[in-house]
Amino acid sequence: MRKKSSIRILAICFIILFQFASVFSGTNRPRDEIKLERYTKTRSASDTRVNAYADDLLLVVEIVNYTGMVQVEITGMGGAEIQTAPIEQAGVCMANLSALPKGEYTVRILLENQIYKGSFEK
Repeated sequence: MRKKSSIRILAICFIILFQFASVFSGTNRPRDEIKLERYTKTRSASDTRVNAYADDLLLVVEIVNYTGMVQVEITGMGGAEIQTAPIEQAGVCMANLSALPKGEYTVRILLENQIYKGSFEK
């Protein structure tokens, strides 16, 4: 009997925890996918895939089938932010956008032999 009560209390605690987590886990606006254009520095047959998403708090860059350094540049009316991260095979880079004012921004993702460019609105 006591074990069943403990399990019920634990289950209720998890439900409450997940409700609070969903309320405080970010913005009300979902992440928008950023349309990226690819520019290559050299000719290469690469199956690297790059996707970027943004909301009011974060820029998320997903990179698949790539090993090397990645530089993410965010430029716009509010200034510039640069972030560099090593990526192996598949990875995610995140940049904090919360300090940037509302406006239109350009993101450039620089790989060793490719550049991806797109824009987003905060």
